[in-house]
Amino acid sequence: MIDTAMSRDQYYAPPAFSASSQPRLNVWQVGFFLFLIWLLAIPLLLPLFTRQISCGFDTAFHLWRAVQAGALLDEGILFSGWAPHMAHGYGYPLFMYQSPLSAQVTAVFHHLSLSWPVALNLVYALGILASGWTMWWLARTFFGDWGGLVAAVAYLYAPFHAYVAFYRASLSETVAWSLPPLVLWGLYRWQKDRTAWGLGTAVFSFILLVYTHDVTAYMFLPLFVGWIGLWTMGFFDRLNAGRSWHTFWQGGLALLLGLGGSAFFWLPAIFERSAIQFERANSAWPFLYTNNFLPLNQLLALPRNADPSLLNDWPPRALGLLLLVVALAGAGLAWRGATRQRWLVGFLLLGLGGYLFLTVRGSEWVWTAVPQLAAFQFPWRFLAPASLIAAFLCGGISGTW
Repeated sequence: MIDTAMSRDQYYAPPAFSASSQPRLNVWQVGFFLFLIWLLAIPLLLPLFTRQISCGFDTAFHLWRAVQAGALLDEGILFSGWAPHMAHGYGYPLFMYQSPLSAQVTAVFHHLSLSWPVALNLVYALGILASGWTMWWLARTFFGDWGGLVAAVAYLYAPFHAYVAFYRASLSETVAWSLPPLVLWGLYRWQKDRTAWGLGTAVFSFILLVYTHDVTAYMFLPLFVGWIGLWTMGFFDRLNAGRSWHTFWQGGLALLLGLGGSAFFWLPAIFERSAIQFERANSAWPFLYTNNFLPLNQLLALPRNADPSLLNDWPPRALGLLLLVVALAGAGLAWRGATRQRWLVGFLLLGLGGYLFLTVRGSEWVWTAVPQLAAFQFPWRFLAPASLIAAFLCGGISGTW
């Protein structure tokens, strides 16, 4: 009876923190995997190896923003909500509502003697590549180096990633994809080890995420909160209830510091919203959420050939059937391979299902019941956190837990 009870308690045990969950850090080994990810990303980056501006819906808009950010930097202004040279010289409160970091980085590269198109393409490429690196850094903690590599490649080649970077050409969102893995990793290390390095990574990455693309930060916020709760359960038992709540408040503190550190951007945007006609952005038919739900055949689109030489070739706006199948396979293997991973896998599957649900017509009642969701405009935006979770689960394929 005692043995049976112990095995049952072990089976249902919440996620436990253990020293073995973090692989040893070897500088040469880390360098090898970062280099390998760079090599594997080259086919994805080929369309950006040009001196011409890429052909995407928002490419020109991001070029204009970068030029304005460069003009402000020339005057010694590091941050300004006001774009004085826009709107025919009358000025426009662009950066009060549009996160400016990607534009500023592009302007810095231009100041280093790169042409505007090359500087813009370089920031697109660095944003894509950095997303693979940061996903590897997160996933290796739970699935080992090779599992992290699988997750990194899945994240790099996620169909929605290509859609955002090459078709919509949203520079800010492309760069923002690299930051949520760092927030998750930092929260985990901070809650587990109470290290200043973990706290700093979580807080600073969240601040950068808001300053890069605030809408992406708001989409990922439920995932961050759930992640804190997940590792809080690692100490939740009759003997360690006090430690459990302490762990919860640790994670909450990190998020609050991130929100506070980025308040210089999001707080004025909220208080000054009445000064602009923001509601018009959500009333035009292309931006109504009711017109932007995904049908299942698009959500789970199969891979197709793409020709980078074509102007504005349309990658699928999808999670992708292949990515979903590999993610579910990784989840299954991780579930069977290690008991301590089951809470993590269950949490990620729940998050994946929740985010995917928000992209389809069946969730319209949720969008109607929560009017704040209308500010996201496009339900398919939630493919960004769904793609991260799916890629993360792909790391379970490696069989290293």
